[in-house]
Amino acid sequence: MAAPLPVWLAEVPVDSLKDLRLFKGVETHLLEALIARSATRSLVAGECLLSPAMINQYMYLILEGRLRVHLGSPENPPIYLLGPGECSGEISFMDSERPSAHVIAEADTQVLCLHRDLVLELIERSSKAMHNLLGILCERMRRGNQLIVDTERNANVDTLTGLFNRRRLEQLFE
Repeated sequence: MAAPLPVWLAEVPVDSLKDLRLFKGVETHLLEALIARSATRSLVAGECLLSPAMINQYMYLILEGRLRVHLGSPENPPIYLLGPGECSGEISFMDSERPSAHVIAEADTQVLCLHRDLVLELIERSSKAMHNLLGILCERMRRGNQLIVDTERNANVDTLTGLFNRRRLEQLFE
């Protein structure tokens, strides 16, 4: 199932985007061209923006509101929250794979929908845009790595005492 298409044309002032991490240092005329060909989408609280069941062709830039990111299932606790100025969908949209997480609006949220072709065109024309996107992708990888480290630690250490739990002791004394 493909993600729903954006519902109305973007009327986002370029000046409001110039200081966002993704667009920092990108020439104004390139941003104007991108926005003129992009759209916005409004989500109500609880609405799913991305899930592993969807094919994703967009990177979503949060203009207002917050998005929760859940691994495995939307019923699992969120691994992090994304707020205004942050992006979602950039990994699945770059590698043309399905999203690895469920991304759900925590509150009423408005996102700028940047189609894959438009972003690729932007990064071809602006090395600064490419640098910014690579920085965002690296941050996502670091967050994922830290989540793995934290999960492993929680699986082996009792959070109350800080001592190794039975599972870890059995591994140590095989």
